[in-house]
Formats: sequence, structure tokens, C-alpha cells
Amino acid sequence: MDGARIISYNLNEDERPGGMKVRIKIRVESGRKGRARDARQAQALKEYLTWVVQQEQQDQAGRQ
Repeated sequence: MDGARIISYNLNEDERPGGMKVRIKIRVESGRKGRARDARQAQALKEYLTWVVQQEQQDQAGRQ
């Protein structure tokens, strides 16, 4: 596969949250670019999960 392949999907009206127009785009890459994107996504997920844990801990501390 040369370069990135982009897959786009528009949600149907009955699938949209609150009637918002939603379009999903997926970029498929391989090789060096794919590995770099994987690393960025892994870091972003790690940061998000860290934030979620911190929020849960704050919520639990606030309830005590």
C-alpha cells in the first residue's frame, strides 16, 4: 500500500447524538509512518487513562 488510505463514514441521522452531523475518518498507514502514529496514539491513550484515574480518585476523595 503506497501512502495512507483514508476510510470515511457518515453516521445516519438516527445514529447521531443530539442530531449532530458526525463523520468518522480512519487513516490506515504502514511502515515508519504507521509505527510513528501508533506511538502517538499509545501516548495519547496513556495520558487519557491517567486523567481518568485521577478524576476517579478526586471524585472518591470528594465523597469521603
